[in-house]
Amino acid sequence: DTVPSTVGACHLLFVSRSEAARQDRILAATAVLPVVTVSDIPGFAASGGVFEFRNRDGRLAFVINNTRARANGIQVSASLLDLALEVL
Repeated sequence: DTVPSTVGACHLLFVSRSEAARQDRILAATAVLPVVTVSDIPGFAASGGVFEFRNRDGRLAFVINNTRARANGIQVSASLLDLALEVL
């Protein structure tokens, strides 16, 4: 149940719902890496993920944890931040 050491070699990491139990370990392993973490796990952005997808009235919407993105060295455009349901 470890996070692969090659996780830092990717730019975007999708964390599936089947990995919800390992979410904290995955986010800890990517905390200081320039990796965009994405998931549809409820509360993912609040837990330290960068993008959390949500179903909003049958449409895809997202929350951005801009604080984590900046800490990871990722700059999210103002246009994308404007489209987000919520920015943390």
